Amino acid sequence: MDTSETQASYRVMKTHDFNDCLFYRIACDCTDTNHDVEVEVEFDKNGILWVFLTGQLTVADWWNHYGFFGTIWKRITLVLKLLFTGWFEMNGEFLLLDEKHIDSIINFLHEIKDRNAKRKNK
Repeated sequence: MDTSETQASYRVMKTHDFNDCLFYRIACDCTDTNHDVEVEVEFDKNGILWVFLTGQLTVADWWNHYGFFGTIWKRITLVLKLLFTGWFEMNGEFLLLDEKHIDSIINFLHEIKDRNAKRKNK
């Protein structure tokens, strides 16, 4: 399946296309642009494929499990862990409600696969 000509599809947008680098924006179905994921795919000269995912995550208590002060405490402990260890773990949600959205992500992955195969065959 050659999808290398795909420019945009349902909630998956190609934002830049350089020789060795592709940029995409994948929209969350909740329609909050803060939940969108930016994907950068780099093809290096040694045949290595690099994928960078960037998104905005929040320390929030949507269901009020911790209360106001508990949420503040979680934020403080997260900052302290980052300060003293240099890393932290977080998770976030990304909503896929429509089959077209899933198909668009599959097409985006096929485009990366096709581009990588063409580069390796040069």
